[in-house]
Amino acid sequence: RCNHARDSLERSFRHALMGAKRRREVSADLDVEATATLLGIQNYGLNVMAKTGATADQLDAAVEALLAGLKDRHASVGRSR
Repeated sequence: RCNHARDSLERSFRHALMGAKRRREVSADLDVEATATLLGIQNYGLNVMAKTGATADQLDAAVEALLAGLKDRHASVGRSR
């Protein structure tokens, strides 16, 4: 059951990331598989944090760090072209 849920979540992330690539919202060389896995891991990590008492500020900081890393990656690839 857990594997099915993880696969479904990552499939949704892959679909969204492929759409973002087509719309040029992310870099053309984005590794969709690896990024979908990263987002899935982040999702599970946030769930664990929330269930073990993390504050909203801590959860927000974790999400912001992930998004900043993705944005930095996108920006650095765009500059190298």
